[in-house]
Amino acid sequence: MRCACGRSAVLYKPHEGRWYCPRCLKKQVERKLNHNVRRMKLNTNDRVSIIIPPCNRFNFLFPYWFAHRVFNFFELTAVCIVFSEKQKAVIERFFEKHNLNAEYKKTDEPRDCAECMAKQLRLAENAAREFARVALPFTLEDATEKFLRLFASREFAYAIKALKRVSLPLANLSQKELKVCFGSADLPRVRCGVGDAHARAIERGLSRLEKRYHGIRYQTLSFIEKLRGAL
Repeated sequence: MRCACGRSAVLYKPHEGRWYCPRCLKKQVERKLNHNVRRMKLNTNDRVSIIIPPCNRFNFLFPYWFAHRVFNFFELTAVCIVFSEKQKAVIERFFEKHNLNAEYKKTDEPRDCAECMAKQLRLAENAAREFARVALPFTLEDATEKFLRLFASREFAYAIKALKRVSLPLANLSQKELKVCFGSADLPRVRCGVGDAHARAIERGLSRLEKRYHGIRYQTLSFIEKLRGAL
């Protein structure tokens, strides 16, 4: 298949009805990232914190992208949640290599995704007292799946209010897009070790719905944004 530019395509977006080559896809992803940063309404020299759980390697994409920009008008500090010293060592090497600011919060491994999300939001609340803006590195899949997981938990009422205080600079980008554009990037090799049957069921359900109703994840994300704005 061919991209609109005539090059060989590598990714099809059913909700757009369009194929993308790596070059056009990366341009679109970078436009979205820049737009998402503008939506954070930052001023020059503002300090931004991003709370990073060790769920998957793309959680570290925003700091990586920040480190490789030609010009940045704000200061970024990552607050990394780690469950073990081994995990911390892997993540620490990444931030040292790219000369990025990072803090580490060692904690016990959570029982499920809802508890992990609650820990992230509590860290975000604490960081909001010190930083101009606090972000969470959720991709489209993370944002929709974790929201629905929280919806079925006791943490929902607290979490939805806390979510209003954070920015989601990657939430309109899918992991498929990021894999094509940044699959070879030097990101820490981490994976979630939390066995959450409810989260896996939600992931499978949304994947099936996405195949049948293209763009359902984007619609869910739109609902989340409207709910955040209404509270």
